[in-house]
Amino acid sequence: SQKVEGRGETSWRFDKEKFLKSSEFETLCSEKTSFFFEHRFNGCLDQFRANGYSEKEHPNSLLDVMRALKDIPEEAEVAEGYT
Repeated sequence: SQKVEGRGETSWRFDKEKFLKSSEFETLCSEKTSFFFEHRFNGCLDQFRANGYSEKEHPNSLLDVMRALKDIPEEAEVAEGYT
């Protein structure tokens, strides 16, 4: 009984490690990150707007979502900055 449980535990750990290294897991994380970022970013924008920070007065600000997304450095650029 304990032998079977031990094998099941080992199998589960192996499958978990395999899944965490898979492209499916990476895709799921990317989707969740994008969803979280979009909603949190929009929440920040709503707070700025509610406090009178207008896009007309500050046209080149972080309120431009597309520009802000383009300005985010790629992973390689970030890594180069730390060497």
